[in-house]
Amino acid sequence: MQQPWLQEGIYLDQSTFTARDQATCWEFPHLHGYTICWWVLHKDEPHIPAYGTGLCVIKYFLQVPTDLVVPHCTSLLEALPSKLVLSAKVLGDLTIAGDGRHDSMGHCAKYGAYTIFCCTLPRIIHFALVQRNQAGSSPAMELMGFQKCIDFLLGCGLVITAFISDWHTQIASHMKNVLTHIKHYFDLWHLKKKITKLLSKISKEKGNEDLRPWIKPCERHLYWSATTTSDGNGKIIWAKFKSFLSHIVNRHTDLDEPLFNKCARGDIPDRTWINPEDIVYEKTKKALTADSLKKGIMQASPSAQTDCLEGFHSVLNFFAPKIIAYSYLGMYCRHILAALHFNYNLHREGKVNKDGSVPLKVTYPKFKNGEATVRNLKIKPIFDYVGELFQFFMTLSKQQLQDACIELKNMVPDPMNTMLEKQPREEAIRKRTERMRMVAKDVPPTAPARDPTSSERRQQPSRALPRCSICKNPMRGHNSIPDCPRNRKD
Repeated sequence: MQQPWLQEGIYLDQSTFTARDQATCWEFPHLHGYTICWWVLHKDEPHIPAYGTGLCVIKYFLQVPTDLVVPHCTSLLEALPSKLVLSAKVLGDLTIAGDGRHDSMGHCAKYGAYTIFCCTLPRIIHFALVQRNQAGSSPAMELMGFQKCIDFLLGCGLVITAFISDWHTQIASHMKNVLTHIKHYFDLWHLKKKITKLLSKISKEKGNEDLRPWIKPCERHLYWSATTTSDGNGKIIWAKFKSFLSHIVNRHTDLDEPLFNKCARGDIPDRTWINPEDIVYEKTKKALTADSLKKGIMQASPSAQTDCLEGFHSVLNFFAPKIIAYSYLGMYCRHILAALHFNYNLHREGKVNKDGSVPLKVTYPKFKNGEATVRNLKIKPIFDYVGELFQFFMTLSKQQLQDACIELKNMVPDPMNTMLEKQPREEAIRKRTERMRMVAKDVPPTAPARDPTSSERRQQPSRALPRCSICKNPMRGHNSIPDCPRNRKD
């Protein structure tokens, strides 16, 4: 069936397109002088446009992003959140997750986008784009984007009961001091990453090789401690996690924590246990019981995580690669399209073979050091939203596009150089001229220099002898000292 908007168009030409993809082109008089081309992949029925192939402008190509596409995306962003917010309001208490993404690595990023994912809906419901000069520095952009997003959602009347984020100290402080009515959790993957980093550093030291087989069990124990505590009680989560220090020394009953003083495992197979008197156990205990890590584990999320946002950032890299620099409006519109594409393809069905079996994909990520990752294969992404975008575009009038352009100009922040106090041009030229006229003069010392005598060289203090960092005894002949913990293993 022919689409209604195609009936208004005038057929132009089809001979200029390649034979690989059938194409049909229409010109719309009310599209402000632009020629729209719609690629058709259905070669059997070339008069039916195929969703998902895209929209391409042939005439005035360079003017289209500013005059049509950007105002269209802005109007779309105003229309879509209202529908998502209404859908979220019906659900009542909401659990949301947030994460930031910079347009480049390190502390030199220009843009920072903070995205909110509603775990209850589940959809991406809002994002905020911040330029560096708005926040003052690159690290401060994530906090500012979070504040913009949370203020918008609370202003819409949403009832937010829980918020999950990464281990961001500024956001954690804001949640603790300002948004006290919202329960704040930390994502498990970020906590696991910190623990892995600490234990890997200890295991690489000489004599601590016995800790390496326990790194992966510690990661799984963190997930088990949080996910088996459905109410999110931080004290219980910490008591469960702390039992790992007893488990690695083959102690499974009468533990130190009264909330969890017995190992929940059944039959425990024999394995290489760690000696509690070894230095490796003392370092492991000190690292895992640090105050900062303890506070983070007590706020571990028991259910929802930020993994969907990490997946969205991977999708966003296709729409806005970090290797390319974009304008503020270009980055803004690409975030809108990426969020739309992600929401449409988030819950794709899995592939099923003809015999009814489910195909699996096995990969070997580099960070897992040879361990495999098994995933179900999904169907190909759908692009039905392209047709809806075109329909929404056809409903906009010329005045609405002009109003959106004015709104965009007011939204764009000042250029980056406005955050710097520029030196006047005349002053810079004057100082350069003065430097060029300066002549370097020889300045003699205040006292005559002389070389030290042989007796003075002998009186210089010699280098201190190296000592053990634990027992403080000299390292020469240290192996014969039985009281040092380093020699207890031997």
